[in-house]
Amino acid sequence: MKKLRKLLSVIIVTAIVMCLIPAQIKAYAATKPGKPKITLESVANGNAVIIKIGKTKNTDAYEIYVKEPGEKEYKEYTTIYKTGKKARTCIIRTPKNGEYGFKVRGVYYAAIGNDVYYGKYSKPRSVKIKAEPKPLSELQTGDYVKFGSYEQDGNMDNGKEAIEWVVLSNEDSKLFLLSKYVLEPAKINAKTDTEVTYENSSLRKWLNGDFFKSVFNADEAGLVTTTGLEDVNTEDKVFLLSWNECKTEGYGLMEKMDRRCGATEYSQTAHDVDGDGKKESVDTCLGYEEGNVCRTYDGEDACYWWLRTKEKDDNFMLIGERGGWTATTYYGKKLDSQHRDADGDEKYYVTGFGIRPAIVVELNDNADKLILSTGRNVADQKTITDLEAKMK
Repeated sequence: MKKLRKLLSVIIVTAIVMCLIPAQIKAYAATKPGKPKITLESVANGNAVIIKIGKTKNTDAYEIYVKEPGEKEYKEYTTIYKTGKKARTCIIRTPKNGEYGFKVRGVYYAAIGNDVYYGKYSKPRSVKIKAEPKPLSELQTGDYVKFGSYEQDGNMDNGKEAIEWVVLSNEDSKLFLLSKYVLEPAKINAKTDTEVTYENSSLRKWLNGDFFKSVFNADEAGLVTTTGLEDVNTEDKVFLLSWNECKTEGYGLMEKMDRRCGATEYSQTAHDVDGDGKKESVDTCLGYEEGNVCRTYDGEDACYWWLRTKEKDDNFMLIGERGGWTATTYYGKKLDSQHRDADGDEKYYVTGFGIRPAIVVELNDNADKLILSTGRNVADQKTITDLEAKMK
């Protein structure tokens, strides 16, 4: 009798489960997102791709996956959490030449049980990106070139990376170049008890010594001209910009947004730059993360970078995401006892600020072999920024 009751119980439970399974399958089918349909549009000279996603059944969000040129796998790029027509349009920046692949899948969030349902991936779509380089003689303000190399990605095992520069001017067969990114954290000068000017600063010595030798090989160094800087009475190969140069019409730095600058991964990693035993790194975003108010045109977090100009209070100037900014620092001044701690060290050890070097190169017969036009420019980045703003 007991065996019969036990068998009967098993039969009843099995029947109940079998009745519930179709219901579960039916519930899943009712909530499973549909398969999205996507279309692609290359914009801004191949600097970005607009993904348009068709309205998809049972979808609360869309996960977007991107396969970059040379990569075998797709990587999750971003998620769109709204399904309105405007929100189903997304801009993906495409900084590399080559073929980009894209695919999307829908996501449904169940109101009860916190269940998440994923739909099938859309049919993969791809687009080939090729920014057309310009002859060096035709480069204009805002164009980007690659010249020289320096550690930037923070991976010491793969060697140095080509430095990207923005053209400030192209006159008399000479390019006036400013690095696109901050390349190193830096102080204007190491500790000192004497008045510091740009002319006698340790930063100027480092720029034209160890930095110059590290960045350029013999052939590249031959293109870099010596530039007279009348405001600080020096003649240098590598230098910092002045505040007047930032305000010079035609250099492309007149507006505050134009002066925003990102920092390389390496410069954001703490390391001892000048051998004083203290590790430093560049701070990005400046603490103003909300609303992307500190983003550059190319979507990077902005940072502060030094100028060679001094203010009336004898402090060196910095450029920040809001334009010209004066550093609250005693570098450049003689330090008295009230600005030192009990050990004699400075109370205010300036960290988080970076250098954005400038150079002038001559367009001689070797320049075409050593300077690479990327075919990209600041105007393309502005176009993308404007499109992104319209979609928010």
